[in-house]
Amino acid sequence: MLGITGCIIFRSQLLIVFVPAFFCMTISWRNTASSIYNFCAVYFTCIAIFFISIFISPGKNLSMAVIKRQQEFFKLHGTSFKLDSLQPSAASFIKIAPQAFSNTFLRPFVWEAKGFLQLLTALDIFFIWALLLIAFFFHERKWKKSLQSPLLLLFLFFSISQIILIGYIVPFPGAIVRYKCVPELLLFIFIASIIDYHRIFIFFKKKK
Repeated sequence: MLGITGCIIFRSQLLIVFVPAFFCMTISWRNTASSIYNFCAVYFTCIAIFFISIFISPGKNLSMAVIKRQQEFFKLHGTSFKLDSLQPSAASFIKIAPQAFSNTFLRPFVWEAKGFLQLLTALDIFFIWALLLIAFFFHERKWKKSLQSPLLLLFLFFSISQIILIGYIVPFPGAIVRYKCVPELLLFIFIASIIDYHRIFIFFKKKK
């Protein structure tokens, strides 16, 4: 409750993605086998409610909190990525989705990094994708058990949804790095948890 109170005071937009993930984790403890289904069902429902609210009331709906926050950032100045203005429509959110994904999961690219800190950010993004590639080829044989862990699924769903939300709102690379550091760490924990490090050791041992 203290943590949620802190979010309300300092980062109310965090609750948009945290509450569904926390709710899913809570209802999944008694039957962990259905955890992934609970998460998918709840998130699908939340996304549907989010967009349906736009059709019900174009002027007052759930998207306005995201749009107003984005407009507040647009009033600031500095180095920024391309990010179009959101409109209270499903088409607008779908259209800007590639920009939101690219700005947080792909950029800055190494060749467009300006300064040492942006270079570190580019290398960090490269490391996360490299880790994901390693997890794809050297995952645990029973990696699907991770999809039965309510806590790990909270890490996965919260981190991805939070990073995408940041992409919709924030156009500045420096601010993106600050805001996504926690969800990125949770994503790292999830990916690292499904890697079979023994298989990696055996693979390189055979190469020698």
